[in-house]
Amino acid sequence: CEERNVTLNVVYIAGYGRSGSTLLDILLGAHPRVCSLGELGFLWDEIDKANVGCACGEKVTDCSRWDSVVGDVARLWPPNRIANRSKFAEHWLLAIVGGFGRWTRTFNDANTLLLHSLRGSSNCDYVVDSSKTAYRFGWRPVALHRGTGADVRLIHLLRNPRDVVRSCLKGQNTRLQQGNTDLRKLEVPITLVGWLLSNVLALLNGKWLGKSRYMRVDFDDLRDHPAATLTKIGSFIGVDLSSVADQVNSCSPIAPGHMVAGNRMARQDEVRVIRGQSNGGPTLRRSQRLAIAILCGLPYKMLKVKMQLDKDE
Repeated sequence: CEERNVTLNVVYIAGYGRSGSTLLDILLGAHPRVCSLGELGFLWDEIDKANVGCACGEKVTDCSRWDSVVGDVARLWPPNRIANRSKFAEHWLLAIVGGFGRWTRTFNDANTLLLHSLRGSSNCDYVVDSSKTAYRFGWRPVALHRGTGADVRLIHLLRNPRDVVRSCLKGQNTRLQQGNTDLRKLEVPITLVGWLLSNVLALLNGKWLGKSRYMRVDFDDLRDHPAATLTKIGSFIGVDLSSVADQVNSCSPIAPGHMVAGNRMARQDEVRVIRGQSNGGPTLRRSQRLAIAILCGLPYKMLKVKMQLDKDE
């Protein structure tokens, strides 16, 4: 009972995929008080399949970090039930239907137990969830705060839509892990609509959580000035990240934790941050640049202006 009265601290990375969320997750997890979990929203989906396994290489049910924690929850609710019911609490559209109670109860109870079990087993004060806010997880930050009572601090990670599209044109992460570079049909429009929707939802989640629980971070700042950006994030979440900033400044290796899902970076033995390094991508055609400008150009400029105003305050 005493454990359930302890405040849960969740650092939630919102925004769209290919925006640096896995990198930021790993960097935050380098602090001993912070537990890096990856895209926690995918935990209960097809839990025994390797493509949603732990970054350590084991299936979630075989991993030393996750085995007992998952077992505690799965003894009370079947994983597929948790996954299905969760959509009514965290999906950007289904949450409207699920807001009446009975569909969200499983999500609330299962995640409350999960977060408390993770906190107890990892001996960390903060857990990081980088599920972002695209489509399926559009309302997840608020759902976690409202359903579990956790103090959710939302980091809205924003990346230039042009660079997101270039990254997506390399192929989907799940396919790339299998050596498949095939693209989805309509890759560019799907990416642009997803970028727009997820960033709007990140803003709405931040509005609901309140100004003190919302912070916007530019991926370019994280890439070009990682130490300074981490220091600001540390002040926001209430953790001194100067030790992590020192690791980044000295280009020291950082080992990813036991992360769920995420991109290929989470499955590397170690990560080094090289300031200003860009992963590049294919050259965009004129029609693709035009589509980016029409759909996302103005929203991106407005978010950048708002970010600069926040810095000046």
